This record gives sequence, C-alpha cells and structure tokens, in this order.
Amino acid sequence: MPQPKSPICFACKHRTGEINSKGRITCNAYPVGIPDQIFDNSWDHRKHATGDRGIKFEQDDTLDQATVDVTISEAFDPGT
Repeated sequence: MPQPKSPICFACKHRTGEINSKGRITCNAYPVGIPDQIFDNSWDHRKHATGDRGIKFEQDDTLDQATVDVTISEAFDPGT
C-alpha cells in the first residue's frame, strides 16, 4: 500500500498551524479549511485555485531548501 504523501502546505509560508472546529487545517488562502484537492496534492497549489483569495503556495523561508525540495518532489512525483 502506498504511503500517503505530505501536502506541500507543510512547506508553505501561508500555513497558519491552526485547525478549525471541523478538524481542517487552515491557511491564509483558506481560513475556513484547506480543500481536499489541495491538501491531498490532487491540485498543485503553486498555481492558483478556486477560492484561494489570490494566495498560492510560496516557500516557507524558515525551512531549509532541501526540506522544501523533498516535500514538493514527494507530493508530485508519481513514483514515490
């Protein structure tokens, strides 16, 4: 069984670290909860998505580049 892939949200500077009352992780783009298609990497949020308030993925500069690169690679590489 394939391992679940981490969302690129974890490497994004817009994540808030908050969880709403429905148990959904929030961010500045989606303050009421990140949509499933973004959180499960079905949609690459480096491109704008419906309802993102004009905010898309931007690298969190507090993370080292290697961590960001691995997160993005694992999220979108079909072989992982």
